[in-house]
Amino acid sequence: MAKKPGGTTFAPLSLELINEGQFMERVNDSLLEMQQQLERFRIEHKESSQKARAKLSIEVELVVVDHQDGGYGIKATYKSVLPRHPASTSLAMAGETQDGRPALMVRQSGSDRDSPRQGKIFDKPPAEDE
Repeated sequence: MAKKPGGTTFAPLSLELINEGQFMERVNDSLLEMQQQLERFRIEHKESSQKARAKLSIEVELVVVDHQDGGYGIKATYKSVLPRHPASTSLAMAGETQDGRPALMVRQSGSDRDSPRQGKIFDKPPAEDE
């Protein structure tokens, strides 16, 4: 630690000293919140949460503000990124509409990986001569 005129004590820059410790306090709070949200995500989305990631990025920018006296500005920011809801998926089969146009056909009640073959959604109306 070094002392400057007036009795002020200085120490080498560290994250813990930026903004008198408030920066690291906010970062640690954000880290705790990320953990809690990722755990809630895992519980809510079960298998779909596999490989879900949360990310905390810290950026520190040092800027020379006084080249003669060695003054610097310090800008520290952080950003957290949490997983989004898993993509909605469905399975479909090639088919055609009642009027014969090509379409992707899905089960009206939804599809899942346990039923890759959707089966018939509807029958074509019987011919009038039947």
